[in-house]
Amino acid sequence: MIRTRLAVAAAALICTLAGCSGGPATDAGGIASFSERVEDTYTPPPPAESSPPETSPQDPLLPKAIGEVGGLLDQVTNEPWMQFTLDAITPNPGCTTGYANPPSLGQFVVLTLTINVLAPSPDGNIFYVSSSDFHVIGPNGVRDNTNDTQEAFSCLDAAEMLPSEPLTVGTYIGKIVLDTPHLTGQVIWTPPALGGSEGWLWEF
Repeated sequence: MIRTRLAVAAAALICTLAGCSGGPATDAGGIASFSERVEDTYTPPPPAESSPPETSPQDPLLPKAIGEVGGLLDQVTNEPWMQFTLDAITPNPGCTTGYANPPSLGQFVVLTLTINVLAPSPDGNIFYVSSSDFHVIGPNGVRDNTNDTQEAFSCLDAAEMLPSEPLTVGTYIGKIVLDTPHLTGQVIWTPPALGGSEGWLWEF
């Protein structure tokens, strides 16, 4: 989870791979703003005429494919300071610690991520990734409120997990375990750097 809150969080930008078709106009390197990408890639279905307009919980989330690069830009330099890929989503992979307990919500879902911190956070705050900023949306469209249970935390050896301490410049590869009732659905990441409501979404 990212614990830093950028001074310019409301206008945070999302870094995507260059050459993606159908995207909005971008600057050099194929980087577009978060609001442009969401508008271009996700259009919620119109509500029924008899129903008042509703806001989908997915509206502020940018859909991503497994292995697709995302990240954050420094708005002053317009250069990425953090990039990442979600490399795999694995339901029920099996725990590796000797003290693991069964999931309290039904299933473990393991995320494998690569995080590249290219520069210090632009606002100088600490930067780290935590499982509490990841959630599962079930097939019914309802988001799990708490997926970072004690059972999830104790499933994998510490050496397999992403570091829990602040991340400095460098590359980090590790896992996050979520506890959820669902074997299929969507995984979302809504870091504090984007205000805690915007972020990314993956199908699994």
